[in-house]
Amino acid sequence: LDGKLVSNFKKKNHEVEKSKKSSRAEIKHDTAKPPGKQKRKNAGESIGEESAKKRSKDKDKQDKLAVRLSEAELKGRIMHWLALRDMDKGELKRRCGVERIPQGLCKDVAQWDLGAQHYRLLPSVVKELKVEEFADYDEDERRLVRARVKLVSPSVVSIQNDEEAAGQRERYRERHAEYLELDAKLRQYQHDFEALGRKLTAAKDPKQHQHKCKEIKERFTSVKTELMVAHTDFLRLHD
Repeated sequence: LDGKLVSNFKKKNHEVEKSKKSSRAEIKHDTAKPPGKQKRKNAGESIGEESAKKRSKDKDKQDKLAVRLSEAELKGRIMHWLALRDMDKGELKRRCGVERIPQGLCKDVAQWDLGAQHYRLLPSVVKELKVEEFADYDEDERRLVRARVKLVSPSVVSIQNDEEAAGQRERYRERHAEYLELDAKLRQYQHDFEALGRKLTAAKDPKQHQHKCKEIKERFTSVKTELMVAHTDFLRLHD
C-alpha cells in the first residue's frame, strides 16, 4: 500500500511540474506581449561603424534643414540680422532658423572677427538691405536698423533758398551737440563696465568673484532705465 501511495504521489508531482513548464512556455511565446529587444542584424557590425552612420545621418539632416531656404533667402536673413548687431555663429543660426549656415555664404556678406568670435556685416552690402520689407524685425529692431543704415548711407538734402540753408545748418548744430552729449554718456557707461569686467577677471577667490558679479548686476540694474533712454535718443536722432 505504501509503495502504491508513493507511486501515485510521484505521478501527481510529475504532472504538476509538466503543467508548470507548459504554462511558462505559453507565457514566453505569448504574441500579445511586446517583442523583446531585437538582436543586432549584423552581429559583426562594430560600434565605430554605427557611430559613423549616425554622424552621417545627422549631417544629412542638417543639410536638409539648411536648404529649406533658398540661398538668396538665407543670404537675406544673414544680412538683415547682422545689420541689427554683430552676432556669433549660434545666435545667427537661431535668428535665421537653421542649424547650419554655409561658410561661403557668410563670407559674401560678413567678416568674421576672430578675437570677438562673431560676424560683422560688410559695409559694402548695406545698400542691399530691404529694412521695410524684412518681416522678422519687430518695430524697435526696424527703427534701429533704419538708423544704422542712415549712418553708413550718404544722404542728400535738397535746399531751395538761403533760409532753408540756414535752417539746415542750425538743425545740424543742434543734433551734433546732442550726438556729442550722448556719445560721452555712452562712453562713460562703457568705461565703467569695462573696469568692472577687469575686476571680475582679477578676482581669484570664489567669494570675491561672487561679490563682483553681484556688483555688476546691481550697477546694470541702476542704469538700465538710463540706457533705455539713451537708446531711444539714438533712434530719435536718426529718424
